Amino acid sequence: MRERVPLDWAMTQSNLGVALLRLGERESGTTRLEEAVAACHAALTEYTYERVPLA
Repeated sequence: MRERVPLDWAMTQSNLGVALLRLGERESGTTRLEEAVAACHAALTEYTYERVPLA
């Protein structure tokens, strides 16, 4: 999916990051929060200034 529609993939990763953040806020460990950071970082690999300069 990432190769065909990279911005849609990035949006999905971003949404996943938000969901994992919310779960991580409710848990005592940091596993979900670390997963949230990884998902958001993955989204940013596609959300570049060159690709979406106004976002």
